Amino acid sequence: MEHFDVDHPGNLVGVKVTQERANGLRVRDLVASRADHLDGVWWFHDLKIQEYDEADNPVGRLSPYASGTHTLTELPELSEMPDSFVVETRLWEFLSTRDMIRYLREHPDISAKTAIEKRYDIHSRLAMPWACLIVTLFGIPAGAKTGRNNPLAGIFLAVAFFFAFYAINQLGLLMGKRGDISPWLGAWLANIIFSISSVAMLLRLR
Repeated sequence: MEHFDVDHPGNLVGVKVTQERANGLRVRDLVASRADHLDGVWWFHDLKIQEYDEADNPVGRLSPYASGTHTLTELPELSEMPDSFVVETRLWEFLSTRDMIRYLREHPDISAKTAIEKRYDIHSRLAMPWACLIVTLFGIPAGAKTGRNNPLAGIFLAVAFFFAFYAINQLGLLMGKRGDISPWLGAWLANIIFSISSVAMLLRLR
């Protein structure tokens, strides 16, 4: 397309849509001066079509999609939503969690390695807010045991716990993105280990 505005993804200028066969060869090209998404349907202005045979060779020339004087053509068979184009134009790390999930749902043909990495990123983003709460819960019984006897020991213990959490988190990242363990388990590994440890320490503190 010649122009795309992320603030108005349903209004495209200079559009070319290529429909392909299962083997990747073209079926047809749809070319239009403009396309608008209205009431859940794409409408193309001055739509023209170029057909291709099974060997990917052009059949005839680029010609109007339909005979007559109509310059506006409705194509209800095109199910792509405008928001999907916005997702395609943004860097992966800047997408919202919802858009990340939508991307995976709309791209089932990506490689297994890429899918694993992207699923890890989604779970990592979901696990991150819980890490602060879990580390705090872990620090309560640990601080209660050392703070009353030796405040300095409590500080060193807190630093040691921080590096331990970071190390486990990096281990989960490595194993999760390589596919050694499930992506969700890699992303939540540090949270799971520290949650179990904090509950056990709280019970012993009682």
